[in-house]
Amino acid sequence: QAVEHALAVRRGRIGDAVLATPMIKAISNEIPGAEIYLLVSLRSLPVFDDNPRIKKIFLYKKSLLQIFRLIIRLRMIKFDYWIDPKDHYSRTSALLAKICKATIKVGFNRNKKVVFDIGISSDGENFEKTALERNLEVLQKAKLISSANYTLELFTSPYLEIEIKKDIASWVNKTILFNISAGHISRYWEVNKWAALATFCNSLSYRTVIVFKPQDIGMAKKIHQLQPGVILFPTQSIK
Repeated sequence: QAVEHALAVRRGRIGDAVLATPMIKAISNEIPGAEIYLLVSLRSLPVFDDNPRIKKIFLYKKSLLQIFRLIIRLRMIKFDYWIDPKDHYSRTSALLAKICKATIKVGFNRNKKVVFDIGISSDGENFEKTALERNLEVLQKAKLISSANYTLELFTSPYLEIEIKKDIASWVNKTILFNISAGHISRYWEVNKWAALATFCNSLSYRTVIVFKPQDIGMAKKIHQLQPGVILFPTQSIK
């Protein structure tokens, strides 16, 4: 297929971004030579910023001046495809797609408001499928890929790997790592349950490591008080 420039939109949370990584891999593998651009939010940027498959990343910020500058930059590139896998209506997504013209736009159309040339199914219609399956189905519907057999793909920088390996050099081979942080307070697990889980893992001769966002240091310390055998490993980003 003669696809020179394809832009994918993924402005959601980190989890949404991770589940969109197979889309990047699929386009790269099945359309050799295609230049892949990405429009992302600040929260999801760390998931993509070391991905060698991506030509350029555009950052979406909720500021009228920043949005105006973004639109100018996007319109300077003649995109063959504008791909937005969001499977429910978004006024922002529809507006950006309409202003930043592309030859073929793929996304969710609400009722009779047809902005996208190729409409995708709603989240209600696809509730039995995983987010990963739904994302790849978007590309298949646009006839950009033939296979849906792609998995998650994350990249780190060599510098980051060296720094982390310094810290984990003393860890034993049997190690279990838990992430105690979450995007919303309703998704957090109780401290005593994390401590009980760590105690169980230690009883099986596993070294237990807990990773967490800087703001969750208090919670991590409480777990450590209940189970001193855990190793606390604060992180600055998903990487």
